[in-house]
Amino acid sequence: ASSTSVSRRPFLNRTRHYVHSLLTLRIRSHLSKVVNDEYLAGVNFYKAANLSGDVKLDNPDQRVTADIASFSAAFADFLPTLFKPVLDICVF
Repeated sequence: ASSTSVSRRPFLNRTRHYVHSLLTLRIRSHLSKVVNDEYLAGVNFYKAANLSGDVKLDNPDQRVTADIASFSAAFADFLPTLFKPVLDICVF
């Protein structure tokens, strides 16, 4: 390997990590807004907090937030896998 390709590797890794973090944050922010708008619309919050029968959800808002965070990270991990072959073809 040439010295220029070796010296670019840390820069590319940092850039990839930055873009991944930015993408995760954008997905999480957008998805949180959409889900919260739906959750707080009408009586959805009341329905989720007071399910009928023996089943009761504790802290539904915290559960939704945790699910959005894990989904956003997983989706941001998936996107580079999907687009890396296309990028490789364009670059080389």
